[in-house]
Amino acid sequence: FFEKLKMGEDATSYDVYSPPKTMTYLLLGPEGAYTDWHVDFAGSSVWYHVVKGKKVFMVAPDTAHNIGQFLKWSSSDDQSDFLGEQLEKCGRLVLNEGDTMFLPGGWFHAVSTPVDSVVVGGNYINPLRIQQLLTVRRIEQRLGIASQAEFPKFNMLMYYAAGDFIKRCQQSRVFEDGEVKSVFVSELEAKGLKSLKVYLESVVDEIESNISASKGRMTKEKRTLRENVDRCKEEIGLLTSFLMTELARLKKVYNWDNEAEETDQKILEEIISGDTSISRAWRRSRRASDDEHSRQKERERDNGNDGDDGDGRGPGG
Repeated sequence: FFEKLKMGEDATSYDVYSPPKTMTYLLLGPEGAYTDWHVDFAGSSVWYHVVKGKKVFMVAPDTAHNIGQFLKWSSSDDQSDFLGEQLEKCGRLVLNEGDTMFLPGGWFHAVSTPVDSVVVGGNYINPLRIQQLLTVRRIEQRLGIASQAEFPKFNMLMYYAAGDFIKRCQQSRVFEDGEVKSVFVSELEAKGLKSLKVYLESVVDEIESNISASKGRMTKEKRTLRENVDRCKEEIGLLTSFLMTELARLKKVYNWDNEAEETDQKILEEIISGDTSISRAWRRSRRASDDEHSRQKERERDNGNDGDDGDGRGPGG
């Protein structure tokens, strides 16, 4: 099914049923080589072992501030300024012969090679950083990264990841008094479910738009592709519906502050899209909510009640 639909990827250039070949690379670096600031494709994590020689890394986490600075720098025609000076929590790592490093997915980094070096390493994605993966995917789309430089089979992997989340949620629920108390899905994984839903829907919408925009008469190939898109929309619709059902349960298990999380996501969306109007209303709404909460606490203190007001925030908010 995915081979026919292709999910927006070139399924003819490789076996769609084999894993992407990104886990092992051999890197030969001559003295003086330098790779400027970047984030590895699709926000994948990195393992990196120095067989011979030496490598020096500058690294910075994927905070909202750093994402904004990286986008600004990457989109500029003038990259003469060293990006590391604009990034927060930036650090320097020296890897000598025999050292191995694991770099979290989505982290920004630059690499220099002070002596001739031989390195083995690779890239992998994991369910603990789904949200970060999809954030970097959005950054790649914003910057117009060529399809050849994208993580192979990424869309298909996200589809299978969604199915795996649902399977694990449904097979490992622990109930107590009719409520779900625990599931075999970590909080980090659960936080990526909504982003995963939105991404899968956007992939199908993009393919549908491309078909609608294509000129010429309705050929047999185009008609078949249209039928497959309709099937995929139905499939993705069912999948994302299940994801949201499980997410609602997980929010109760982990006792999330939904409003704060959605506000953070809106601000991040603003940074990536470059639309400064997106999160203004959310910021105003959040401030108004906090102000009202403070006034409510003051009224309770005036009435002699300084306990929990029942909204889940506990004493003192």
